[in-house]
Amino acid sequence: MSLPDFNRIRPNKHTHRSSWNESWEKDLKVYDTFRRLGTPIIRSPKSAILASHIRDLKDSDLDVMRGEILQLQSDIRENALALLVVNGFAQQWADLSSAKRTEHVLEALFKASIAGPDLEGYRRWCPDMTVGALGRQPSHYPKLLKEVVDVEGQMLKTFPHPAVEALWSASADDHNAVLIQRWKLGRTYFVSMVVWRVLLSFYGGDEGVRVVMTGTERSDRERSRQLVSLTEDTEEKRLIARIKHARLVRDAEEGKTCWGCGTREDSLPSGRTLQACSGCKKANQRVFYCSRECQKRDWKLGVGGDPPHKETCAKILGGKDFRTAVPSVAPHAYVSKMIPQSDPGFRRSLELQHQIRLLTMKADVHPDYLLSVDYPDPDIGLIFPDVELATQFICARTRAFRSGDPGAVYILYTLLDMWFSNFTPSTGKFNLRKQLESEFGLDMDEAANYICEEPTEAELKEASEIALLSNRKLALV
Repeated sequence: MSLPDFNRIRPNKHTHRSSWNESWEKDLKVYDTFRRLGTPIIRSPKSAILASHIRDLKDSDLDVMRGEILQLQSDIRENALALLVVNGFAQQWADLSSAKRTEHVLEALFKASIAGPDLEGYRRWCPDMTVGALGRQPSHYPKLLKEVVDVEGQMLKTFPHPAVEALWSASADDHNAVLIQRWKLGRTYFVSMVVWRVLLSFYGGDEGVRVVMTGTERSDRERSRQLVSLTEDTEEKRLIARIKHARLVRDAEEGKTCWGCGTREDSLPSGRTLQACSGCKKANQRVFYCSRECQKRDWKLGVGGDPPHKETCAKILGGKDFRTAVPSVAPHAYVSKMIPQSDPGFRRSLELQHQIRLLTMKADVHPDYLLSVDYPDPDIGLIFPDVELATQFICARTRAFRSGDPGAVYILYTLLDMWFSNFTPSTGKFNLRKQLESEFGLDMDEAANYICEEPTEAELKEASEIALLSNRKLALV
């Protein structure tokens, strides 16, 4: 058996969205036949030029793509954690009618497919991204969303699929291993984008186009031409301009294209070469121009929506590259000390991850713990005024955050219950108990039977340093 032509012409997704999606879902059903008819092999391309591009593909060529996916998944986690823990998103999604859920999924599949030049092509690896699987089953999408959110640190969440994995394995002998890795990243990218777009659709949000150039130069240009010939939509016309700009960014960084107009170095008259911006060159940045006129225009006006180069030159920015530098803020001393790395055998719940985010959200206020109070009352942050008591609490909190130690969690409970009852008797004992049981996944009555070892001298020293970093004149924040 053979695979269908996933690149075939489909109904216009802008004007006939349902028909466009049905054509995709019909082709993707081929994966259901693998167990009965056998897994096909993806053959190498007959084109010598395309085959040469594939052979030359290096793992480092995929770094930009990996970075884009990590950023996308980070955005999902940043926005979805509180929605899942506090807003009860899973139940809200289940309460929708099947037709309404399907409507959100169809919108997400469409938006994902126009989010970048290669995204729709990656759908060929995603037989599980259908309106039926994601929309009609009320638990499927929240489960997928939780899988993305429940990844700590800068780890890439992948989505293995048995039939797709079997196809890649069967084709491994015919293809560069890096190409297969790119296919895997393509699946990860499309699934992540659909997850993100469903969430945006549910809350009535949208965002600008995410563009990443991951293909060969030839495929990028062919995709641009294809979009130009098919598009009738203003949003997609803007996308085309950004695709062109993104290609210029990539090519200029590789030193083969003029940053101002896109002229390639090998198309310049004999004896002429691209000239580097002197300010960027000193900072080891690659910004090249084909002429003095291009450089002047970019210096004054900018190009492709970017600000004028006089505002972004590496010389002006002290050596930073405005196109690739990601703003980062060094963690506050308190934040870096208070949250230990979790032990390999302990997986923090979404509720606990949410607690940690609340504790580290503000740079100037660091409560010892947050009590979740029912709407419409605001959450309550407690700071133990007594440094000695705070040190005892922080020792237990550190252990609980690191390993989920039931004895340490019970100490948290007893200390928090004592202080919250003094200041906020109306919140009662039940909410605190329920919150901690949810955060650490245990029963407080059982936790009371665990013995928590006395803190070591090193633990006490570290906890006291953390305690002294907070303003302990406050009690509740």
